[in-house]
Amino acid sequence: MEFLSADSFTDSLARLTGDEQKSVKTTAFDLQVDPTGSGMSFHKLDRARDQNFWSVRASRDIRLIVHRTPGSLRLCYVDHHDPAYSWAERTFRATAFQQQGRDCTRAPFSRPP
Repeated sequence: MEFLSADSFTDSLARLTGDEQKSVKTTAFDLQVDPTGSGMSFHKLDRARDQNFWSVRASRDIRLIVHRTPGSLRLCYVDHHDPAYSWAERTFRATAFQQQGRDCTRAPFSRPP
């Protein structure tokens, strides 16, 4: 499975406080180790325009917005609950990242033995 991170994720992460960033980075690392997210709180975003957008809980109020397909998991955005959900509702398609010059960074993925 490919693990990707969009520039929009990095940009939104930089706007959070240090403690918030720490919890997001821990969650992102856990997702990279196990993209199935077993034990994590995934929530399908029904009102998002792209049906592959999911929310992942990083803390009580912080949510990662991810684009989840059978072959990849892309970190797209992070913010407090309501602004994160609003971002997902406004974003038409995850492919818009490439169209707007928002490149993704590929991270190698390997399952532990």
